[in-house]
Amino acid sequence: MCGRTTNVTNTGLGDDQFTTLTGNQSNIGNSVDGLAGEASEGFATVNTGLTGVQSGLDSTNTNMTSGFTNLQDTLAAGTTLANSNFGATQDLLNRNNANTQTNSTGISSLSDNVNTGFSTMGGRFDNVDQNTANVQTSVDQVSTDQAQGFSDVNSNLTSGFDAASADNSASFAAAGEALNEGFTTAGDERFLAAKGSLEGQRALGEGLSTLGSNMNAYEGESLTNQAAMQSTQDNFQSNFDDYVSRYSDDTTLANQTRADLQTAQSNSADRIREDVGNFAQASANGQSMIANQVDNAADTMGQTLSGGFASQARDQQIQASRITRVKDLLQSTGDDMDANIRSQYASFSNSFDDLGNLIPNGINASGDTLLREMNNEGSVIETTYNSVGVQTGAVSMNVEQMLSNAESFSRQTTPYVTTG
Repeated sequence: MCGRTTNVTNTGLGDDQFTTLTGNQSNIGNSVDGLAGEASEGFATVNTGLTGVQSGLDSTNTNMTSGFTNLQDTLAAGTTLANSNFGATQDLLNRNNANTQTNSTGISSLSDNVNTGFSTMGGRFDNVDQNTANVQTSVDQVSTDQAQGFSDVNSNLTSGFDAASADNSASFAAAGEALNEGFTTAGDERFLAAKGSLEGQRALGEGLSTLGSNMNAYEGESLTNQAAMQSTQDNFQSNFDDYVSRYSDDTTLANQTRADLQTAQSNSADRIREDVGNFAQASANGQSMIANQVDNAADTMGQTLSGGFASQARDQQIQASRITRVKDLLQSTGDDMDANIRSQYASFSNSFDDLGNLIPNGINASGDTLLREMNNEGSVIETTYNSVGVQTGAVSMNVEQMLSNAESFSRQTTPYVTTG
């Protein structure tokens, strides 16, 4: 009777493989830590840049407040430009924040890939453990069926070992490919994250350079404006000095002129008193002669004036009566007249009052001003002016001719006028 021999083979990760796997995990952790450290340094650099920008802005505001307090109106345009530059800086900061968010997303993606790699590796190890369990089952089955012959046992053991070796090789190969793929992806994402960070830093640098250029231009324009204002003030001072000099000369001339005027007034007063004395004497002599002449002509003039006034009163009464008949004629037959003739006679009748006196001014229906005067030929000259004083028309109306024509027209139309 043969003795039973049991061979136990422990299959799993070898020491070298486990050491390599542990080293790879440590390398992954170091890479992640390094990437996080670099990202932190990038963030610190960005924060330092932002702090410098804020410090520069605070310093600029302090200098502007202390140096240009009395030039607010002149620097309004410059202030608007500075606000625009601050807005551009804010846009650059927003872009940097976006790049920072991109870096954070890349790190998160890298962490997810590493976690995925480890998750897959766990499944691989589970497969190895399962295969080992299968091998152990095969060994137990060989022990149980040892009665069938050592040859069958050896054959089964060889077949089982070959299958286990093949499974282990496939599992380790798949695990190696997954790790390589994970490391490659992590490297690519780290490169992209570093690239994005550098691009953000470069954009921030360009923005700060642009801000510096704009501030230089603003400061240059400000200095130019100050120089122009200083030149204007110098001109003010020079002009004021010239004015003071001219004022002194004018004062001297004015004093001299006043002295000359005082002398002239004194001389003129003496001459006036002398001339008044001579005039008084001559006036006394002339008044005596005039009194005699007036007394002689008074009677003759009184008689002439009495007759003339009486004649003028009769003539004015006759003219007033004739003008009244013209007004009555317009009321009774005005609709039968030509429009131009009716308008002219209306202007003529409105030029006199009920006593036959000329009305020197008036206002027509359009609001225009009318000015009237009688010339030497016995014609009424009526001139029209608009609301701004511009002459818009003038008409000449001979009084005797207008009255004669109206009386002639009245005689022609009287038979056809029904009264009462």
